[in-house]
This record gives sequence, C-alpha cells and structure tokens, in this order.
Amino acid sequence: MTTQNQLQTELLAGLDELDARLRQTDLNALPVSGWTAAQILEHMTMLNTAYLERLRPLAARAEPLADGRWRPTLLGGYLTTALTKPAKLSAPAAARPGPQARPGVLDAVLATHAELRRLIRQAESLCWRRLKLTSPYAWFLRPNFGDACLLILRHGERHAAQLERLTSSRVSRSA
Repeated sequence: MTTQNQLQTELLAGLDELDARLRQTDLNALPVSGWTAAQILEHMTMLNTAYLERLRPLAARAEPLADGRWRPTLLGGYLTTALTKPAKLSAPAAARPGPQARPGVLDAVLATHAELRRLIRQAESLCWRRLKLTSPYAWFLRPNFGDACLLILRHGERHAAQLERLTSSRVSRSA
C-alpha cells in the first residue's frame, strides 16, 4: 500500500517532469490527423480546470490525517491505469477543444499544474482516501483526492507523449 507521503512525492516530481516536457512543446506542430499541439494543450487545460474546481473545496477542509495510507478507489485506479496504456481513449465531449486554442494555452496548462501543486501541499495533513469528489465528466465516478491528482498527472503524461510523437513526426516529414 502506498503512503500518502509517497504519493505526494510522486505527484510533485511527476508534475515537475511533465512541466519540463511541456515547455518543449512546438505549438506549430500540425498533425496528419487529429488535434494540433495547441488543441491538445487546450484539452488538458479544460480537464485540469474541471477537476481543480472539485479539488479546491476538499483541500480547504480541516479533517485530520487518519493513518497516512492511501489506496485508489476501484474506478479511480482503473482510470489512472488506463491512461498509462497506449490504447486510444476518447475524450469526454465537455473536454474536447474547439478549432482554436486560447491564447497562451501552454501557460494556462502550466498554471493548472501550479495550482495542483498548491492544493496537494494544502491537503497534506488530510486523509486523501476519505476526501471524495464526483468526476466532472461521469456522475458515477467518485475518485478520492489522490485519485484525482494522479488522474491529472497521468493524463498530462499521456498527452505529453502524444505531443512528442506529433513533434517528431513533423520533424521526420520535413527532413
């Protein structure tokens, strides 16, 4: 079983690595098919923002830490594991980007990660497995605080890999 401190360390280190990878993003990379780099970042921002809205009130609670252990919920664990697999997943309709991403979309994604770091630190003394939220995209998904944070990280890692493939295919096509 993972301790909450181990999960927190993994999340913060993962966000730092993810931010470094995203800063390398070529926003002008155009896909053969699918979303542009900017649209991928817009999708990430939309999903992150929706989850952060649900995490904020949980991080502000005054519930003491129980025993320091953390475990994913059944569906939360399934979803975060699914994000690490190469199989294609469809985005929820509410998190699909429009034809144009917002100006400064990379900064917007990085700002969501900065807020997630702040919320993780703010909720450090709380019992994450008892802090449940309803997914903004599926009413039947009730991840705990750790699940939701891990979901944002794994989702970001998945799309960072997609951005790297998009950029590398652009380089190989232009060579």
